[in-house]
Amino acid sequence: MKRRNLFITLIVTTIVLIAIIALINIIGTSNKSLKTELEQKGFDILGSEHCMSDHSLEGGGDAFTTWECKLCGKIAENPDTNVPTLCEKCARKTNRCSHCGKLQ
Repeated sequence: MKRRNLFITLIVTTIVLIAIIALINIIGTSNKSLKTELEQKGFDILGSEHCMSDHSLEGGGDAFTTWECKLCGKIAENPDTNVPTLCEKCARKTNRCSHCGKLQ
């Protein structure tokens, strides 16, 4: 009887571990595909050129300016008229310059 209970416990534990591993793989794959979709959108909208500029030297006018991220559509406000092209989150995920949108 004890052997049978031990065997059933072992089988249930194995099934649970396999389910957890499968779930982790599914979640990891879906995150990669989302990033890939965002990267593809970046290539479609912004192209494949690389950023070679130092945007910290560029100035803008003194006016709060509302702008929209070209990839996710997030609306943000900038303290001057020199607004970025991408929000920091999209720039980081797609490895692009947030100011001009070109690849880094």
